[in-house]
Amino acid sequence: MPIEQRILRIALHAIVFSVLFGVVPVDVIYSQDLTLPIYDITIDSVHIDSLENDIWSSVTYPAKLKYENEEYECQVRYRGNSGRISPKRSWKVFFANTGPLGREQTNLNSEYRDRSISRNHLGLEISRRCGLLTPESRFISLIINGIYSGVYHEVEQVDRNFLKRRNLPDREIFKILNHCGRFAPSLRSEDILKIYELSNFCHGAYDRLGKRLSFVQNSDSGSFEEWIDEYFDPTDVLTYFAVQYFIRNEDGITKNFFLYHEEGGQYVFIPWDIDCSFGNNAWGDFIAPSDTKCLFPMHFQGLFQRLIRNPERLNEFLGIIDDLASEKFDMVTQLVDETYDQIQHDAHIDTFKRSSNVIFDQERHQIISFLEQRREVLSNIDWFKRIDIDQWTISNEYISEVSDIIRVEATAGEKVANAYVYFLDNSQEYVAFKLWDDGSHGDVIAGDLNYSSECSLEEYNSPFHYGFLVKPNPFLFCPTPPAGGWLFSNIPLSLPMIRIDENPPQANEIEIRSFHYDSTTDSHYLTLVNSVDREVNLSGCVVRIGHDFRMLRLGEIPALKPNDTLFVTNHCELVSGMLPEKTVTGNLYFKPSVSDTVYLETSSGRVLSSKIVSIIEEYFEPVGQIVINEINYNSSNDFNPRDWIEIYCRIDSLNLNNWTVSDSRAEHSFQFPNQTLSAGEYLVIARDLVTFSNHFPNVKNVIGGFDFGFSGRGDDVKLYDSCGVLVDVVSYDDKNPWPEEADGEGYTLELISPLLPNNNQMNWLASSILYGTPGKVNSVCKEDNPGNEDVTNFISIFPNPFNYITYLTYEIQEAGLVSLKVYDLNGRYVDTLFEGKQPIGRHIQIWNAVALPSGFYIVRLTINTIVKASKALLIK
Repeated sequence: MPIEQRILRIALHAIVFSVLFGVVPVDVIYSQDLTLPIYDITIDSVHIDSLENDIWSSVTYPAKLKYENEEYECQVRYRGNSGRISPKRSWKVFFANTGPLGREQTNLNSEYRDRSISRNHLGLEISRRCGLLTPESRFISLIINGIYSGVYHEVEQVDRNFLKRRNLPDREIFKILNHCGRFAPSLRSEDILKIYELSNFCHGAYDRLGKRLSFVQNSDSGSFEEWIDEYFDPTDVLTYFAVQYFIRNEDGITKNFFLYHEEGGQYVFIPWDIDCSFGNNAWGDFIAPSDTKCLFPMHFQGLFQRLIRNPERLNEFLGIIDDLASEKFDMVTQLVDETYDQIQHDAHIDTFKRSSNVIFDQERHQIISFLEQRREVLSNIDWFKRIDIDQWTISNEYISEVSDIIRVEATAGEKVANAYVYFLDNSQEYVAFKLWDDGSHGDVIAGDLNYSSECSLEEYNSPFHYGFLVKPNPFLFCPTPPAGGWLFSNIPLSLPMIRIDENPPQANEIEIRSFHYDSTTDSHYLTLVNSVDREVNLSGCVVRIGHDFRMLRLGEIPALKPNDTLFVTNHCELVSGMLPEKTVTGNLYFKPSVSDTVYLETSSGRVLSSKIVSIIEEYFEPVGQIVINEINYNSSNDFNPRDWIEIYCRIDSLNLNNWTVSDSRAEHSFQFPNQTLSAGEYLVIARDLVTFSNHFPNVKNVIGGFDFGFSGRGDDVKLYDSCGVLVDVVSYDDKNPWPEEADGEGYTLELISPLLPNNNQMNWLASSILYGTPGKVNSVCKEDNPGNEDVTNFISIFPNPFNYITYLTYEIQEAGLVSLKVYDLNGRYVDTLFEGKQPIGRHIQIWNAVALPSGFYIVRLTINTIVKASKALLIK
């Protein structure tokens, strides 16, 4: 940063500190008649100190907000990225009930980087007038502790209540966090959470999103046209990108928007944070780029690129742009003038804004001048064109060393100015090679639209991911796959792979063995077993269901040793917790159906193994030794001990030292102190020990003090042991079928019996006692009869873990043939506990495992055609 900017920033910070902390006398400058709505916030100076000491903290602090003679209790913190580091901070406000305009929370943006303060508002308003689902926004004047802090842009929060205010179905909303939001699957299963943040909890949300990412990236042209209207609203998508292109919003193409899953199954776009527009770059500097047609990120927005491949949709997109540049143009320029007329008075007395009043006034003309130049550029635009690489071959998808020559051949649908193959190495270094159609450079026939090259990657690090890029003219880029591979790519997306492997996988070495499904968590997995006497590395290979886009490209995974099993799933964390010390990978969002053919292929499509699905075994996780038994996630206003959970020990004694509890975000975690829990004992983990003890003075079995809370809109509660193994997880919600009384009405979520699986929402009720039962038996507990209609064929394994002998209990509702067998985790048969006919009722089988080694085993129960399985741990 230049020294002048550093001096300016220090000076501005000094002004902020002096104003907020009252170091120097300040005139009550807001005594002038402010014309905008006024928010008057009062915060204790101690809390302001805490905010300034850690501007990135998510901790909120109590405050009061006055608006139109009404006072609202609230919690506040700083918000945003640039809005936190600017001298004029942006604020997040959470209201105890509802605040102004009936909202539960709101965002107060300083818009410091935008000298006009208005670009975000203008972009949102244009989006709304073009028919997009858009948050409301307005300008207010903010007073903090009696000091006028300037003009702020208030933007409605996009969440469950955003939907409720519009009478829209309560379905998932994703916020796109970074520039990898290009509708392409990520190579690492956990990275989808880093790109797409779930704003309101909905069961199966990431599975639905993951299916669409695979569809956009991997479907052929026929499948794309067949299914696109099921997955997205094409007109909505094209309108969104047309608006962003018209106002030249660089940050709104591959990030800074929301996706809402409509009731009909389509995703629609919700715009957000549009300040990098109307000629401004990401740092708020006006660069007047209106003389160019190119908006670079649009070349690598996979969904947009797939849509404009269809000429009719391309014409629809160009028509929306033409309408903005012609019929709607006067509306846009009038909106600029109206906005400036509205905020100019209060902005002139805003001493915390970035610019002087003269520069602020000039920005109005800057924006209108940008629009006028943009109108000329967009007149009769024919800029967009999409050309794909239709097919390609790689001479050697496995190489012996990096010096090996790789021959690449690719076929384009029509003649192009240039064609390239690009490689990303293991450290994300990028290199491109030109492909030729000139009868040389490895090409055989000039002009036949077959492009080729011979490439050496000797200076780079294996493995290599690759893709293609064609340029119809010197200024257009058409990547294949359509999301591209390298733009802003610190999160690797799904691209084919070349690896160094002298003994690559061969046909029939890997056996696709079994298929499993858990209906309570909607989790599924299939098993791949190494059936040869050597290690086989499947990194980069593809698991595909049928011959369409239902597929998963495997990232880097350990080589499978002889007889080892790879578990491929849609929920890695859950299955890893069930199968510790096993290799689990994902995310395969598509569950195969009976009669589907599942293929294991190399990166380029060579088939290694296949299997027709004949049976899918239903499994579930048996109740463990430690159970999450009660959850308080949203207290009532008149009795607020803050968040807490309760766990219960079913059998034996267990030391919980260095165990952790967390929510759905990995960075939120609390580590237990040295603590032992015996069979039948409860332990409460409280967010705030002092506040909890003030409300429950008689509860002594409590630990805690963590700096995060469990969401009032649904969240995960996760329990990990000292080795980081997921021991238990509950994914709750605040709406039916979860009991809604636990959401702010003074009741808690209680498990009806610690003997039942807590991953089934039907086993939870709202506490029958107000404020719950921390540290003791639940008020809704049904110990005498923990079963219900949902425990048909339920396997109870007790004790589990066990030493030599355990007891298996199961329920039969229809007499018939029964088989109870045991397998190891590689699918090998171990023992038969019962086989024959049994009548209706509850049955108990004893399993004596004295001859078996320690480890995990799968107990498989078959009743007529129903198959269920459960895991047991033998410890000697």
